[in-house]
Amino acid sequence: MTDGPLHDTLRRIEFGSLTPKALSSMRESVQQTADSLVQALVIRGTFDGVVDLARSLPVTVVPALLGWPDHDEEQL
Repeated sequence: MTDGPLHDTLRRIEFGSLTPKALSSMRESVQQTADSLVQALVIRGTFDGVVDLARSLPVTVVPALLGWPDHDEEQL
């Protein structure tokens, strides 16, 4: 409530791409990404759940959800 009208406008623009209906088309892709990440961690044998899974999965998936260009992920 304290961020002002610019924040509200930007949030409205992005919120449309993050609704359950909009995200349903990406479900399979996100699931495959998660499955691949977990499989690699299991094969590795040991991992840090926070660093290797809880941080890694969103950083891998969220840019695609937002429509962020692949070549600019470092800027996100």
